[in-house]
Amino acid sequence: MIRAILEGGRRYTATDVFAAEHRLGELRTQVGRLWRDMDVLILPAVGTTFTVDEVLADPIATNTALGHYTHFGNLLDLCAAVVPAGLTSDGRPAALMVLGPALADDRVLAMAARLAGEPVLGAQPAPPVDRRVYGLADSSSSTTLVVVGHHLSDQPRSADLTDRGGVLVSRTSTAPSYRLLRVGDVTPVPALVRVDTGGAAVEVETWALPSAGLAEVLTAVADSVCLGRVLLADGTAEIGFVADATVLADPSALDITRYGGWRAYLAARSTDQPAR
Repeated sequence: MIRAILEGGRRYTATDVFAAEHRLGELRTQVGRLWRDMDVLILPAVGTTFTVDEVLADPIATNTALGHYTHFGNLLDLCAAVVPAGLTSDGRPAALMVLGPALADDRVLAMAARLAGEPVLGAQPAPPVDRRVYGLADSSSSTTLVVVGHHLSDQPRSADLTDRGGVLVSRTSTAPSYRLLRVGDVTPVPALVRVDTGGAAVEVETWALPSAGLAEVLTAVADSVCLGRVLLADGTAEIGFVADATVLADPSALDITRYGGWRAYLAARSTDQPAR
């Protein structure tokens, strides 16, 4: 079977490969925009199952069918978790797959934990998920979360963290490789974007948040915000609120990096310093 798959490559030229990579890049960009409107995508892990005899009779076709809902996750650089979801009507195991963008592990795991143990398919209840498999050994497990704007300790959304057991750990800054933008006019929000050049250190806070509350916090954030790795001044990287680099091309976004942080920007506005 492996030889047959590899020999299939003879049908393609280097030009075909280049064109396919270019198309894949376009699709990754399109899919990246979709995460502005959803936190996770939930699909069946497999659309059907096969007996051993059926697989042996046509291994390539059956394995292709089994990967219908999973292959694209690798190509698009997504992260995923699979949760048992009971049995089908004919007694075969079923499962759900929670998909999210790259580096959204905590968001995906939080949703997977919520789905675990719920009767999703058929009348038979889904078997319980061992939370230790997903790094969620108990309800007291926590996630270090980096916040940059409305969730700072003296800002309006900090209650979203404290109400769910969040505790302020430190006030620090990012590595000098970020830009901070203000997105929106009616209800402006900060957007932290990592850049290759022209970046600066931006004030942030780190919070310890119970993992079970992370999904609830995420449901209330702005569309322009998602989870990603934030490189801090001490060289460590933690999960935090960031924005997609496409925000840099938004003509309505205002670059406020020079203020050093969201608090300083608000202070400058309150004293009528020019914002642009």
